[in-house]
Amino acid sequence: MRVSAWIAATLAWILIAGGACPAFAQATTTISASREPAAQEKTGKELHALRLGASPIRIDGRVDEEAWMRADAIADFVQEEPDNMMPPTETTKVRVAYDDRYLYVAVEMLMHDVGELRDGLGRRGSAPPSDRVTIGFDTSHDHQNAYVFEVNASGVQNDFLMLDDTRFNGDYEAVWEVAAVQTAQGWTAEFRIPFSQMRFPAQAGTQTVWGFNVARKVFARGEQDWWIAKPRGAQGLVSRYGHLVFDDRLTPPRRFEFTPYTLGQMQTKSGGAASGTGNAGFDLRVGLGSSANLSATVNPDFGQVEADPSVLNLSVFETFFPEKRPFFVEDSQSLVNSSFSQFPDFYSRRIGQTPNHFGLLKSETLVRKPDTTTILGAAKLTGGTRRWTYGALTATTSREFGTVDDTTTVIDGGAILVRERKLFEPRAVYSVGRVLRSILGDTSSVGLIATSVAREKDLDAMTLGADATVRRDQNRFFWNGHWVETRAPVDGRLKYGLGGATNMAFNRKHYALNAHYDHFDRSFHNTELGFLQSRTNKNNVNAGLNLMQPDPHGVFRSIFVNIYAGHDWTTDRLDLSEWFGVFSNINYQSFWNTYFHVQRNFQAYDDLDTRGGPPIFRPGNTFYNSGFNSDSRKQYGFGMRVTGARDDVGGWWTVFAPEGRFQVSSRLVGSVGMEYTTARDSAQWIKNLDTDGDGTDDQHVYGRLRRHVVDITGRATYSFTRDMTLEAYLQPFVAVGDYANIGRLARAKSFDFAPVTLDDNPDFNKKTVRSTVVLRWEYVRGSTLFAVWNLSTSDELARKGVFSPFRDLRGAFGAPGSSTFAIKLSYWFAR
Repeated sequence: MRVSAWIAATLAWILIAGGACPAFAQATTTISASREPAAQEKTGKELHALRLGASPIRIDGRVDEEAWMRADAIADFVQEEPDNMMPPTETTKVRVAYDDRYLYVAVEMLMHDVGELRDGLGRRGSAPPSDRVTIGFDTSHDHQNAYVFEVNASGVQNDFLMLDDTRFNGDYEAVWEVAAVQTAQGWTAEFRIPFSQMRFPAQAGTQTVWGFNVARKVFARGEQDWWIAKPRGAQGLVSRYGHLVFDDRLTPPRRFEFTPYTLGQMQTKSGGAASGTGNAGFDLRVGLGSSANLSATVNPDFGQVEADPSVLNLSVFETFFPEKRPFFVEDSQSLVNSSFSQFPDFYSRRIGQTPNHFGLLKSETLVRKPDTTTILGAAKLTGGTRRWTYGALTATTSREFGTVDDTTTVIDGGAILVRERKLFEPRAVYSVGRVLRSILGDTSSVGLIATSVAREKDLDAMTLGADATVRRDQNRFFWNGHWVETRAPVDGRLKYGLGGATNMAFNRKHYALNAHYDHFDRSFHNTELGFLQSRTNKNNVNAGLNLMQPDPHGVFRSIFVNIYAGHDWTTDRLDLSEWFGVFSNINYQSFWNTYFHVQRNFQAYDDLDTRGGPPIFRPGNTFYNSGFNSDSRKQYGFGMRVTGARDDVGGWWTVFAPEGRFQVSSRLVGSVGMEYTTARDSAQWIKNLDTDGDGTDDQHVYGRLRRHVVDITGRATYSFTRDMTLEAYLQPFVAVGDYANIGRLARAKSFDFAPVTLDDNPDFNKKTVRSTVVLRWEYVRGSTLFAVWNLSTSDELARKGVFSPFRDLRGAFGAPGSSTFAIKLSYWFAR
């Protein structure tokens, strides 16, 4: 692979800054004020953990063991909200203890009025609005990354990662225990966290020092109390952690986790007989050395609990759906650069996607094909030391065949229809590797990432990317960049391409400046294993000014205003878009919120919309978005959003989106939201025609589209206990379009159309229902039983172009489809 000068320079920088071998990177235990960010705010913020003897602490939520009486306690909390840096209204005490296997934390949360305590059950990671306490551990003491554990007043667990000082990553799901008890004085919580669930290096010396912070949320008053709070206008989270001191040298434990599963399911389809299948497999996770994990899966179950939502996509761009499969979600932060969501190098949903690599020929009609590509096996290695983070993943998928009807023209002009087997997806091996190195006192980083896709019977694809992030002046100055070189098939030939982006921001309490530049050349192609949110052959520059008033004043709690502008153009200097906008967000003392957004998009051109034809002119338009949300502290809440645009030639669209949430009791919570879109698109592409039969499209057909979309989403969770929940998800969806004034683009770079008559009717009426009901029971920590019922219906044939919302919604529920019932049982072994 050819390596660009930019990538070569960045690689040299990594080797010079950190050395080629991460194995020797170690931390020290010295707490040096000169190296500590926000050192003045950490004065006296040190807690010593108690070393336990032979008797472990019983996790029952009651802080009454003799060991807790001997442990050091901290109670010097400060408000972060609503009265920043003022003493809290309630008292909170925290103690920490440990033994060879576990870390124990006890938290006492006193309340003057216990009647204000808010609790509620829910699925793990989805606790309802309620009082909660959060504890964070910077186990490498790098001031950038942390493991965070949380529990609410009913004992509902949550955990996540903090990355790069400020970013949240919810993919982390560890196996740990916690118990919460409500008392006459408030509530208490006891945590027991295995050391094996956190990576940390063995530090030099006779002590171990971790970063540590605790936050308590008093929900009824919207109060957040922190051991080390952040002054308004300051930047950074993990860099402000205090210190947790262990009076001996912690040694990372050996890790071994084995999770076998068994799955059975039955599916019924409209007009067909029921069919049943079974499956079994296992996941394996082994610790290698002090801070690395090797994960493998055999015959994996990558079924998703909740189906992807229905969408209406009339653009040339692919719809992005988030990853939900556990194997790919776990430790994903070691494999991706999530700071650049516009073009992620690794989009794991490419692995096991719907078979479509070899498409249908013009003479072929699809009869049937599999919904997904079988994943034969996958393995990944992830780990890190004090300054290095690394990860690698490889997965193998099988060949997937379908059935097609192929029409062949014979000598006499007749046609023969032949049903045959067709290869849609070849066997493939997907691989990704990433390494990241902290520099400049651990406030910044440089990294490399490489991906490859090797397919039989087709060309391979590879990418190599480099990235750098610089944070200075306590995160007030920020710069990052990520550039990727690709070698992939483009138009049937292997081509090299280059693309990337860079961002800069300068932050102060009352204002901030930001700027962005990106470039993707014509041959850039990262979508064999990555994703591109926009397009190739594009340059973009944009900048913005933020004006903030974070301090309460009168009825206002905070005010935020963003003024911005930007410009897109191709390498041929074709203007793709140019815009200027203002966004404002206001939070009130009542905890209500309002926002307003207006943006002017100036006239430009679109060279992709004709799907291979010439550029089309795009008239200017004005976009707007406004809405409000009610008091976030209440058990019931509602909001409303109105979004839309109007162009200069009479086209328009409007979205009305009301939503509501409810907490009927401590066991039942839910939400209902609806989006109704009504629009008249000035010119919507329909199809291209080859009228002279030379194999090249010469007419690009458009029409004025009157469309309506109704999208209703409801969710509810009933909790039998903290560890047993019943969740329901329902999404009826209707999209109706009626075309008029159908014509072909008269000439390039125009918005003029000459009338044409089509042989078919382009109108549409798409109706679907997606519904899932999930019973989840964590019968032993880390071991779960799932019972899942899934309904999926679809109808695109009836009443094309005719919109009748209630009739269409009824039709969606009565449409043909499939119903699946599945039971999955897994058991977690660990030592």
